[in-house]
Amino acid sequence: MMDDSLLGHDATVSVNDVAIALNVSRDTAYKWISTGLVPAHRIGPSWVIFADEVRAWLHTRSNQLIASEISLEVDLLADYPDQLTYRDLMQLLGRSKKTIYSWLENGIIPAYRVESRWVTHKIDLARLLSSSSNQATPQTPALSVVERSAG
Repeated sequence: MMDDSLLGHDATVSVNDVAIALNVSRDTAYKWISTGLVPAHRIGPSWVIFADEVRAWLHTRSNQLIASEISLEVDLLADYPDQLTYRDLMQLLGRSKKTIYSWLENGIIPAYRVESRWVTHKIDLARLLSSSSNQATPQTPALSVVERSAG
């Protein structure tokens, strides 16, 4: 089984990090992400790769598990409030303030602007993550957890 520390402790990882962890070239890692083999999210022009999703995906591919132990459920938004600020988005998505503001101003990330403050609702962000996922499932665990708590 892969050493989880190879992906580091950050919430997001780069294509290079994935390549190193999987012991493949950067081009191969990018191809696997682009085709949906490795879980990632296409947000605007960027791929956002969550380390926990990659770890869960690798866990499902282990030859040391029995089928009942395999789960891809990762709640990426569990540690965040119902309303996220640009700082929360920077932490979650692993992007700079400039990139987050650009995505907010261009409507890539759903949000509301009141005066100079941007606020993103967790359920809207969960929908974005669901729709931007390169995985075949139509609904991410983050969305199902948020919708269940909202109902």
